[in-house]
This record gives sequence, structure tokens and C-alpha cells, in this order.
Amino acid sequence: MNRSVTLLAGVALAACAAATSARAAQFTTLVIDAPALSAPRYSQAIEVVLHLALATDGAAVPGAACAGTCRVQVSVGPEDDPGTFFFVFDPPVDSLGTASQRLTFVDGRYGSESAFVATDEGAPWVIRACFLGNGVAPGAPCEPSPAAACADGATEDANGDLCPSSATRAIALFPEIPSLSLGLGFEGGLGDELVVSAEVSDATGDAAEGGTDVDGPQPTLLVGVPVQFFYDADNDGRPSLNESIGSATTNAAGVASLTFVLDPLYVLAGSYDNGIHAEFSGDDRYGVGRSAARLVVRPGDLDLSRTIIEVEPDEIPADNRSISLIRVRLVDEFNNQLDETSEEHDVQVGVDLGRLLDEVERDPTLGFYSVELQSTRAPGTATVTVTVDGTEVGTASVVMVGESCHCSHAAGAERANVAALGAALALLGIALRARGRP
Repeated sequence: MNRSVTLLAGVALAACAAATSARAAQFTTLVIDAPALSAPRYSQAIEVVLHLALATDGAAVPGAACAGTCRVQVSVGPEDDPGTFFFVFDPPVDSLGTASQRLTFVDGRYGSESAFVATDEGAPWVIRACFLGNGVAPGAPCEPSPAAACADGATEDANGDLCPSSATRAIALFPEIPSLSLGLGFEGGLGDELVVSAEVSDATGDAAEGGTDVDGPQPTLLVGVPVQFFYDADNDGRPSLNESIGSATTNAAGVASLTFVLDPLYVLAGSYDNGIHAEFSGDDRYGVGRSAARLVVRPGDLDLSRTIIEVEPDEIPADNRSISLIRVRLVDEFNNQLDETSEEHDVQVGVDLGRLLDEVERDPTLGFYSVELQSTRAPGTATVTVTVDGTEVGTASVVMVGESCHCSHAAGAERANVAALGAALALLGIALRARGRP
């Protein structure tokens, strides 16, 4: 028991011994109300309300006779160590038998050297309270009085003094939820060194010692806590241990930072919705905090030798209406496709057979330049030539296949043959009739 408890008990013993009555005292009952904040978090405050009543009928203790002089000792300690009291108070009982005390679960708030511990399951803590009695000599705080006036079997005197009583109530203390801020996102080019940083804070702060607020007036920065950073390489929103890029400890401003090299052997160019993740794993007062931010990795410099030319399909009918789509994909030195973060290039497409339907268009989202080629009636192979920024980078071919027969001519010939056959049969009929044959 700490010194403040000892002094408080000594003063109570002396005062009560001087006022001990020969009459039998009245037995009392002490009740602790359930806190309005039934599941407090570390750094939050709760109000403990206690009611002192007569054991015989549950009525409030005699008003003015007890108000101000009757005091209740309130303490809070771990469930598994009932002899340990971290904080001790002695709020007075009012004329209605009510006493209240504000408890704040913050390490050192009231000079204690012990820290509160919170867990995800709710660390068990116990609020203990005892009425030291009034007009009788109590025993040790929160223990039944040895005085004859409060002994078992004593006859209560309605005009007598008040016997000590005690009560407990268990509560579960949960970790405070930390806040991690990664800003609006990060952007860099392949090969760059990117500084990633996260601010860690307690958004609700610590409850003030006075007043009635459950939380603090402003956020509290968390200093000296470790933060793990991840690059979500597969962009699935669930960073794994093998995607860790390192850890850092928050400074006096609550910020943890590290340098992330956008190494093309490990990092791919592109836009990642949640490319950078940060995590604070928590401790005995703060829970786990996580955050994610967008990452944009720009491709490297254009490598003309890696240009990809695609034609789809590469064989079309020579019918003056079929279309082949020509796509030109530009990539960097690491074979990453250039995208909307890359500068636009002058891509020109030429053909020696067929007709280009429009100008070359850029699709930055899909990362290619394209144009449509329409066939002619003349069969043959069209050679597609591509230049980028004035430099020829390659060719491709589109085969325009001629028809094996002209169906309209064939149909006309067939009709002519039928007509000729009909005419021949008619002549044969005339000749037969001339010979007198039916």
C-alpha cells in the first residue's frame, strides 16, 4: 500500500476513534454504478458514481448528519492483484448518500509509477470502494470494522453511527486506437529514391484531469514508436512480410520516415491504388494502427529498340472494307510500358497498300498508339512502317487476301449456260417435229 493510503487510513482511524459511540451502529451498503463508458480505452476518463445506503431498508444515509464528513475511498487495480491500488481518492458523500470520482486511465496522471495495461480482449481491472464508517473505529481501509458497534450480532441503533462497507466493480480496459497518416500519396520514377513517411497520433488525445470530457481536447503525437512500411507489389491491398521495405521510429513530431529505392529489379512501373502501407503493431496501451496510400511509379526513359508493333488481325479480305488495327507500344529501358505519367511522343505510321482511316491516336491508360488500316480490292501484302520522334523503329505486315472467284460473274455464266441449254432443246424439238415425230 502506498504512503497516501497509509496516511489516509491513519487520519480516518484517529478521527473515528475519537468519535466512537457506545451505541450499536447502523450497518451500511455501498454500491458502485456501472460507468456510462462501459468499455473504456486507454487515455479515456470515466466517472465513478457510488451510493451509500442503510443496510436495513436501503434508504440513503442520514442527510446532513453524514454529508461532508462521510467519505468513500476509491481505488483501481488489476483484477489478479487485489492488494495493489494504483490511485486512491476519498470523495465526500453528499446529503443523498452519493459520492463520485473521475478516473483517467493514463499512465502517471496521478503520480503513479505503475502503468495501465490494455488488451484487444479488454484487460480486466477492478474499481474498489470502501466507506470508512462514521462515528465508529474502522479497521484497515476496505475491511470490516472490529469495533463492537459493528460486530456480527450487534443490534442496530437507528440513532447510532454508521458501520464501514465496501463494493467492487470490474471493467475491461481496451487499447486506444492510433491514427496513421500517409498523406495524399507518393510518386517517383524507376530508379529514384522515394522518401515515405507516416505520422502516428492518438486522434482523441488524453482526457484532461479536470472537467467531464471522456477524451482529450486535441490529438496526441506518438513519439518513439516503431512503424513498418510495405510496398504492395501485387497491388492486392494485403501487404505481406516479404513486401516489407523497412521500419522506422517516430520522431518528436510523431513522424517515421525511410528511403525507398524504386529498384526496377523489384518495382514495376504503374499506378497502385494502395501501393504503400504503414503499420504500427501496438503496445500495452495502443492497438494496431494501419494506413495505405497511392503509389505512382513512372516508367524510365524511352528505349526505341524495344518498341512493339502489333497488327490485329494480320490477314484480312481484299474487299475494300475490312479493317486491321495497328498498335504501337512504347517501353522503357526496363521493358515497362510507357503510360499516362510519361511524356507524349510523335508516332507516325505509314503503309504501301490500303488506306489509314485516321491520324494516330494515343491511349495513355492502356499505353499504346493506334490507327486503323482499311483494305483495298487489290490483293497483296501491306508493309506497315513506324517512326517514333522521327526515327524508324520497325515494320509489320498485313496480308490482303483476294477472292478465289468473282461470284457475280459465275452466276451470270451459269444463267447464260441455262439459257443456251434451253435454246438448244427448243431447236431440237423443232427438228423432231419437222421429221414428223411427235
